[in-house]
Amino acid sequence: MRKFKHLDYSKRQQIERMLKKRYTPSEISSCLDVALSTIYLEIKRGTCEQLKSDLTKVMEYKADFAQYKYEANLKKKGRRAKIERDQKLNKYIYSLIKDKKYSPKAIIYELINSGINFDESIKSYTTIYSAIKKGFIPGIKRKDLPRGKYKVRLPKDKKYKRNIPGKSIEERPLEVDERKVFGHWEMDCVLGKKENKKAALVFTERKTRYEIIEKLKYHTTDEVVKALNRVEKRCKSSFYTVFKSITVDNGHEFMDCSAMEKALYRKGKRTEIYYCHPNSPGERGSNENCNLLVRRFLHKGMDFDKYLTTVKAKEVQEWINTYPRGIHKGKTSKELFITELIKLGVAHYYRC
Repeated sequence: MRKFKHLDYSKRQQIERMLKKRYTPSEISSCLDVALSTIYLEIKRGTCEQLKSDLTKVMEYKADFAQYKYEANLKKKGRRAKIERDQKLNKYIYSLIKDKKYSPKAIIYELINSGINFDESIKSYTTIYSAIKKGFIPGIKRKDLPRGKYKVRLPKDKKYKRNIPGKSIEERPLEVDERKVFGHWEMDCVLGKKENKKAALVFTERKTRYEIIEKLKYHTTDEVVKALNRVEKRCKSSFYTVFKSITVDNGHEFMDCSAMEKALYRKGKRTEIYYCHPNSPGERGSNENCNLLVRRFLHKGMDFDKYLTTVKAKEVQEWINTYPRGIHKGKTSKELFITELIKLGVAHYYRC
């Protein structure tokens, strides 16, 4: 139960009676289920000079005087913040942060897109940050936000240059860099504990930021090829239109370029694989940013062998694809992705 709360007049009367019976502040705190610091502040606020029958002056706590000062301070305080005034809005923001793991910026887009009417209207995500900082949303602190903690940078292991078995990113068409053409993807593996066998294979479409997440039984080249085969089987011939290219890093799991490119339903390639320069995650920027969203659910150090299932992977995939994105002005990746499929005439055939 939250103990930091405002006292009402009846509680002040109880405090007055208990002090007369020589209760200690600690005992009063326990009886009223109120923080001890609140009791000390209340006694300080409500203590005033009293004249006894023998005309001697004493300092005593009086509930009437404490209530008067409390109400006077409220008038000085002025109008309450919007998020304080509208409790329906307050609870809605609480649920989006706690249950859906939304950031303040995503909450603003959700408020715009949902069409739900509230008594108060907020248009800036800084208003939500401010409300959290001032404690206006009970149960929510800065650490509850997706990036609420400072990142601790650990020393990186030395990486060795590996000869790539396919095309370098330098050979990739310029249209891919500009993100104006749909169908160019980035791919990476997200790992749990160091000793885990399972991994998550993550695809990110560069233009729409649409995400596909496949569970891998093992963090190996064979499993990556099997995952690509599964996606191609679900998409059938639309795969060749939707997956024009895939850019990967130099991880050992991506070293079988010919197997990754080989098509199941036609002769030749199903896509073009391009390799980034060593130690250059920025060349897969969309993928890296989406991995931050993935990590809200598949944390570093999580036991993937125990918790990563196909169902879990698809739940995270759906959450990311229906998350309001600032880069899309509040629209979701799923909306933009479906629009692109309709333009290509493959919306009815695509299944991912």
